Amino acid sequence: QRAGSPTLVYTSSLSTIGRPPSGEDRLADERDAYVPGTLPRSAYYEAKIAMETEVLRAAAAGTPSVVVNPTVVFGPGDARPTTGALLIAVARGYGIVAPPGWVNIVDVRDVAEGHLRAAEAGASGRRYILGGANLRMVDFIREVARLAAVPPPRGEIPIGVLRALVRIGERVPGASVLGNHLGAFEYWQPLNSARAERELGLKPRPLTMTLTDALRWYVEHGALKRGTAVV
Repeated sequence: QRAGSPTLVYTSSLSTIGRPPSGEDRLADERDAYVPGTLPRSAYYEAKIAMETEVLRAAAAGTPSVVVNPTVVFGPGDARPTTGALLIAVARGYGIVAPPGWVNIVDVRDVAEGHLRAAEAGASGRRYILGGANLRMVDFIREVARLAAVPPPRGEIPIGVLRALVRIGERVPGASVLGNHLGAFEYWQPLNSARAERELGLKPRPLTMTLTDALRWYVEHGALKRGTAVV
């Protein structure tokens, strides 16, 4: 407001997308909001919904504001890997097993384009999921392993074992962030990005293109050793 900007485009998170109402057989979309307290162990989810709520409140009060909700982002140019660290680990052969649950993956270039389109054509007070492909985590890791020519995962981690790892992660210094994210694994879900495709013109790249370009970038910039196969 002080800067006189015509529109605020706020980068939120997939974590603020809630479950569809019981009885509705559909993918979660912008109509669904995370209910605070649903995941009491996840400070990440609670912080994200609190911040997004403030932006939507400002929009309702007359400050033109558009919210974008990127899903899990991969792609080239990841100089300080966060989610990209998973790609690197799998490409090094560490994807022995996979956590249970679903993931929605989007290309970073599509997310950048989505921000621009949101500034140009987004409706104030609306949320837009910037997403791409829905697939189970085990299938995602299998695809990365295939591209990197390393052994695929042997299967999914049993839920009981993963819950134990979450409890350990919450207590080990330096591992709290991992425990915080893994603690939400039972809430992971496929997502519907049709609104962004329809209203913003989002055209997600194919998953294989995103993963291939990301892995090649890591090889070229030293995060993966030269000679790592990228099919």
